[in-house]
Amino acid sequence: MRRENGFNLLEVVISITIFGMIIAVFAVMQLGVLRNNQISRTRNTIDQQSLIILRNFTLELRAAQTPSDGSFPILTSAEDTVTFYTDKGGDSIIERIRYSVENGALKRGITIPNGQPLTYDVANESVVTLMENLLAEPP
Repeated sequence: MRRENGFNLLEVVISITIFGMIIAVFAVMQLGVLRNNQISRTRNTIDQQSLIILRNFTLELRAAQTPSDGSFPILTSAEDTVTFYTDKGGDSIIERIRYSVENGALKRGITIPNGQPLTYDVANESVVTLMENLLAEPP
């Protein structure tokens, strides 16, 4: 029996199948690494945003002052809201600052006093959403 040089069809098909399985395993592993990398980057971004928000909140709260109407520097403090007075802009005008969690979003409202004597009209509060999709309790 004479053997010819080269591969027969069965050997080629088996080789391609084994190579395909190796490539598929490598691709699945690579997709997992890429997915975990994306999750890690997203968490890092959220952590950085949280730290910036917390730092600003802390600085504002530590600088709380008695407002123009003579009330206490911290107006309210509840489970999902804290309201206080501080000179946010450094312009000697003491603003009313309110941080609250509403529908899973962290919001900050600023009310600038107006009128004579100065009063804080909550209808003029400008509200900004700082962060969304907050969890009520850690998992």
